[in-house]
Amino acid sequence: MFRTFLAASLILLIAPSISRAESSLRPKVEESTLLKAPSSTLTWKGRTIFEFRESLGSISPADRLKLAEAHLDLAVKNTTPPWSDHLRFVATPHSIDFFLDEFPLFSLFEKDAEALQVQKEWLASQVLLHLKSALSNSEVAVVKPLLGLRPELWAAIYLVGYALIIALLLRGFSWSLRTLEQWKLTPFAQKLTHSLRYFTSERIFGTLAGLVSLLRFAMIAVLTYLMIPLVLSVFPWGAAYSPKLLALVLDPVREITTVAVDYLPKLFFILVTGFFTRLLLKVSRWFFDEVKRGTIRFEGFHEDWAEPTFKLARILILAFSL
Repeated sequence: MFRTFLAASLILLIAPSISRAESSLRPKVEESTLLKAPSSTLTWKGRTIFEFRESLGSISPADRLKLAEAHLDLAVKNTTPPWSDHLRFVATPHSIDFFLDEFPLFSLFEKDAEALQVQKEWLASQVLLHLKSALSNSEVAVVKPLLGLRPELWAAIYLVGYALIIALLLRGFSWSLRTLEQWKLTPFAQKLTHSLRYFTSERIFGTLAGLVSLLRFAMIAVLTYLMIPLVLSVFPWGAAYSPKLLALVLDPVREITTVAVDYLPKLFFILVTGFFTRLLLKVSRWFFDEVKRGTIRFEGFHEDWAEPTFKLARILILAFSL
């Protein structure tokens, strides 16, 4: 009996130590691995579509987001608007797959619905509404036929109008060139060229004619480039390319305009600084000329020192103006 009591006591004493040893040998699970994977939100042109919260095996929510964004971008580029009319989803026993026309976008699973505590079918309908809203917001406005006219007829009308505008421009520039040729023979033009020693009449009016021809070429090129997206916009298959062609011209113009407007305060500062610098130089020139003539006298300051002193003052004024 004593032996039994002694054995039981030893077991009670050793058991806590064994438990602590086992716990120290057990691999520690970092707290970060117990945290839920960060969610990733799918958006299009600032519109929220869906927030991926659940991982699919080794595919994290961030990976699901990247795949969905790539598929959506590819589908939009290869599908003609209106995109919202081509959106659909297909329910399968394991997932709900979303498509834009025949292009797969992404899939939702039971885990996604359980994370939001909603039914999978209801979640799919809501995501489809968000998709349509996002894509409808960014669709290119297609010119709708007026009076029941077909797009081909509207394209023909635009081309006829373009041809008339070009014909009027050509006639206007031809009249301008003829007017320059006639004005070259007038007495006023002869007197003007005679007063300009280094410019003959042929050179002056040749330069003006060249500028007129350059302006004619530039206007025709701009009108032609603007006509192409306008004609494409009446066709459903060309509406997606119309804004891209316009952006090639409008984006640089917008950037140049923004830079020019931002530079206006600096330009105004430069003009004001140049004006006062020039004014100060003229005042200095007048002052030292008067000193040189003896009109203004300073005790101990010789008149011969006026010119070098002015040059030194001019250097200082220009240095401070910079």
